[in-house]
Amino acid sequence: MPLPLLAAMIASMMITAIRTWIEGGLAEPAETIDRAFNLVADAAMQAGLRPADS
Repeated sequence: MPLPLLAAMIASMMITAIRTWIEGGLAEPAETIDRAFNLVADAAMQAGLRPADS
């Protein structure tokens, strides 16, 4: 996966997580949202940086 595309996808995930947390009035603390984002972002980075099958 092209690195700029992966970076844009992860940035979009972060913006969506923060926007949903604020606009949705979620009761979870920021630390919980951060943990959830990092869990998903780490998986996305590992999958996106994995060599393509030939």
